[in-house]
Amino acid sequence: MELVEATGFDVLGSGSLSDSWRQRPDTPVYCTELTTKELQSALGSPDRSRAPGNRDALLKEFMAADGQLTHDEIVVRNRATTA
Repeated sequence: MELVEATGFDVLGSGSLSDSWRQRPDTPVYCTELTTKELQSALGSPDRSRAPGNRDALLKEFMAADGQLTHDEIVVRNRATTA
């Protein structure tokens, strides 16, 4: 953590390896560019049972866009779908 902080990034411990599912693509943390405070809140909010539905909804959205989404649009869709 010290090494990451030394390079100018904020560090937030997110738990053990068994908690890593909280950061997967179908959760509120993934691909959302949150502040440290927002990230801490989002790490505590995911519902594991909703994750597969979130994943399916995101895949449909991305497929419908046919590769034409900007980075900002991807972030907005991730936030809207997984919130």
